[in-house]
Amino acid sequence: MEEKIKYNIGSGGDIIEGYTSVDLYANADIKDDITKLTTIKDNSVDEVLTTHVLEHLSEKDVFPAMYSIYRILKPGGEWLIEVPDLVWVLKDFMDTPDQDRWGWKLQTIFGLQCHDGEYHRTGFSDWRLGQMLKEVGFVNIQIETSFSEHYNQGVINAVVTKPNG
Repeated sequence: MEEKIKYNIGSGGDIIEGYTSVDLYANADIKDDITKLTTIKDNSVDEVLTTHVLEHLSEKDVFPAMYSIYRILKPGGEWLIEVPDLVWVLKDFMDTPDQDRWGWKLQTIFGLQCHDGEYHRTGFSDWRLGQMLKEVGFVNIQIETSFSEHYNQGVINAVVTKPNG
């Protein structure tokens, strides 16, 4: 059985067994821009993972990134996505007393800002993410919201498939 080709795009230097890491800013197996992915062939990837990546793109770059991932996935390939739930994050910020909002609560909205790749430039609700993925052409769109203990915030998880043929 052939081993699946899996990429962790926007890896942030994280090494995940079984995945080739791709990042423009951090140390990675491949240095590439998610909006272009010029180093990866069309229809060559079985699975893509992006964890807290899309929110770091400008509004104008989200669709090009989605189309790039669509392009590199094989028909039937899956994309696993996790992004902050902007609706949850904003509500949490507003529900927090003013003296406690600054620091992590603010960073969940605007990013850590420790380098150019660590700014949040856009945000998603489950509805918005689903609509965008549908517009790109993905199918079998499964989306759920939950609280992430790891990120200490509400998140949106999605699994989508590039259609066969």
